[in-house]
Amino acid sequence: LFFIKEDVTHILTFDRREYKLNKSLEEMERLSPGSFFRANRQFLVNRRAIKDSSQYFARKLAVNLVVPFEEKITISKTKVTEYLNWLSGH
Repeated sequence: LFFIKEDVTHILTFDRREYKLNKSLEEMERLSPGSFFRANRQFLVNRRAIKDSSQYFARKLAVNLVVPFEEKITISKTKVTEYLNWLSGH
């Protein structure tokens, strides 16, 4: 998981380690096409890190990860179809 915290890009690894990066989410997205989905302005999620997704307010989806993470990751209603297609490999 790549995410923004206090205007700095961080990565959370599968072994629960967190590192600061000196690259933007946009740069990380360009470097990892297909494996990651841009959930919103704050989060870039790895397909293998997704445990499941559930309904959230106003036709949004909440993404639940296999790695514990405190913040709620949501997919906007305008990106839900794109997200579901990406998850299913289309």
